[in-house]
Amino acid sequence: MPKAKTIKKLPIRDEVKRTHVSKTLPFKPIPESKSFTFSFALLDRNHKLFNLGTSTGEAINGNWFFDLLDCLQEVHDKTFDELRCSKYDLHPVDWKKANTKPPENAEQLEYWQFRISKSKGRVIGAVIDNVFYIVWLDAHHNLTNSEGYGREQFYRKPKSAYEELEVENERLKEEIEILEQACNECEGNIHKK
Repeated sequence: MPKAKTIKKLPIRDEVKRTHVSKTLPFKPIPESKSFTFSFALLDRNHKLFNLGTSTGEAINGNWFFDLLDCLQEVHDKTFDELRCSKYDLHPVDWKKANTKPPENAEQLEYWQFRISKSKGRVIGAVIDNVFYIVWLDAHHNLTNSEGYGREQFYRKPKSAYEELEVENERLKEEIEILEQACNECEGNIHKK
C-alpha cells in the first residue's frame, strides 16, 4: 500500500496578513509596464463639478460618451509610461491647483487624470493593481482652471431616464386624479337631474 502524501502548510503572505491589521489599502504601486482595465465602481456622478449636466439642465450630449468610450478603448492597452508621453497626458492630480477637495479616503490613494481629447475633458481616478477606478468624468474641464476654459462651471445634476419616467408617472397620476374628480362631479350632476 502506497504511503499517503502530506501537504506542506504554506505560510500566509505578508500582504494578506497586513490587510487585517492595517487601515491602508493593500495595493501595489502604479505599474510602469503593464496595461490596465477600467472600473466604474467608484464613479461619483453626484459631485457638483462632475455630474455631467449642461446649462439646460439636461445630460451632456450623447456624442461625448462616444468620444469617452473610444478613448477608453484606445487607452486600455497602453502602459503608464506610454500614456504619460502621449496625447492623453496621464499625470497625477495636483490637489493644490484643483477646484475641489480630494474624494473621501484620498490619503490612501494617488489620483491620476488623463485627457479624453483636447476639448472633451478628462477622466479622473485612482489606480489599484492595474485597475483604473474612474471617480469623476470631467467633461467641462472643472478640475482645474485652465487657459481657454476659464473657471469651474456648475450645472444641475441631470435626471436619469428612470428618474424622468418617475416624474412623468407622478404627473400622470395627478392628471388622472383631477379627471376622476371631474367625472365624479359630472356623474353627480347627471343623477341630480
